Amino acid sequence: MKKILVATDFSKAASNAAIYAVKLATGLKASLLLLHVYQIPTTYSELPITVNADEMADSAKEEMLKLKRELLQKTKENITIDTQIMEGIFYQALTHVCEETSPYLVIIGTQGATSAERLLFGSDAVYTMKHLEWPIIAVPMDYSFEPIRQIGFACDLHQVEDIPIEKMKGFLHEFNAEFHVLNTSKRETHTLDLENRPTVLFEKLTALKPEYHFIQDDDVDEGTLNFAHKNGFDLLIILPKKHNLIVDLLFKGHTGEFVLHSPIPIMALHE
Repeated sequence: MKKILVATDFSKAASNAAIYAVKLATGLKASLLLLHVYQIPTTYSELPITVNADEMADSAKEEMLKLKRELLQKTKENITIDTQIMEGIFYQALTHVCEETSPYLVIIGTQGATSAERLLFGSDAVYTMKHLEWPIIAVPMDYSFEPIRQIGFACDLHQVEDIPIEKMKGFLHEFNAEFHVLNTSKRETHTLDLENRPTVLFEKLTALKPEYHFIQDDDVDEGTLNFAHKNGFDLLIILPKKHNLIVDLLFKGHTGEFVLHSPIPIMALHE
């Protein structure tokens, strides 16, 4: 049975992602694994600060039980939901659990309500999207689940090596979805069209029966997101190690804004 792993911090964004995941898992006849990672704060202060690890663990158990109960009610208990609570650093713990369970998908929530939430949980989301080797979907906080019928692929037409064709083909088949290739460039540099697209890309993607879209926008990120949203795409695939949208959040590059502010779920795939 397929397993979908949901990382949660019990925030509104994470809870919405869990609801998305349970609905997706129901359709795929998959099981769910809810993972919460808590970290004991490191304090640097002359004043004594007491951090009770047992209390943090107990609180997490209560929150996890509540979340599991809510998700089971939504599915009339017609799904298997396991839970796991760990102390540690989020990405390291998530990677460890993925290595143990080999999930079909990992799902996380993004876009907290405040700037602080976006910075804290958002930084985890961005780093995880960029580095995790398992397929991962970032779900916007206010997004309501829709069956995945149209999948977009944000593609740099000149960086076509090692595109994970088989992974994308598997998801397209599983979801019975249409496939759209999106290439966005600034207006003054936009010269490609369907007739002169790179032959290598065309050959690689032929089996997926794509529809190509060449988008012109002075803001590449916004142009891609707006097109996907306005055209009713249910999922947008990015390749974190290749696409020019993926750069370090610490440098205020496009990745952070792209992942945190997307109106639709984004899937990161690796080779």
